[in-house]
Amino acid sequence: MAIVHDKPIEDFWNWWTAAGRAAAEAGMRDCAFGAFDGEMNARVEAIHADLAWELMPGRQAEHALVVTAAGVPGRRRIAERWFRDAPPADETWEYHPARQASPSSRMVMADLNGWKLDGVPGCGGGQWRRRGGNRRNVALIRI
Repeated sequence: MAIVHDKPIEDFWNWWTAAGRAAAEAGMRDCAFGAFDGEMNARVEAIHADLAWELMPGRQAEHALVVTAAGVPGRRRIAERWFRDAPPADETWEYHPARQASPSSRMVMADLNGWKLDGVPGCGGGQWRRRGGNRRNVALIRI
């Protein structure tokens, strides 16, 4: 059983409300995330190294932030704990502890020799994930 430490979760939400939320909105608006990806990765990894995150269209709000156990049942409790401390959803943001089905989202998915690419067209970012958990951030360029 994973031990959930409150301090990294508290630190995450303090950062999100002070700076992360605005940085994510600017990145999605401008398709330029700058230092946001690295900061977000570090904040989520401080909670637990096996968690994953993503930004996606919201169901009720404009955007959704997801921090997920990435299919690892033993990590779900940690993602749920992160979710319980989330600020209330509003018109702009909602939060989820697991990936949400979104048939209307225009995700790009590709599989290349065991590496899977997830990305959003028109906004040059994505993430390569190798079966077994390795991840690499990539830039997508529309030609």
